Amino acid sequence: MRNLCKQKSTLWLSHLCHWRCTVSAGVITGIVLVFLLLGYLVYALINAEAF
Repeated sequence: MRNLCKQKSTLWLSHLCHWRCTVSAGVITGIVLVFLLLGYLVYALINAEAF
């Protein structure tokens, strides 16, 4: 019984870590996309002044 409890706890912690890694990857991807969009907007503004 003690071993089953330990195994269940380890599985839960592993699932929690997997969830955190997925959320972290999503947040990092979102931040990168925001910076790419901002960079594109600055590029478009610089090119718009040339006209």
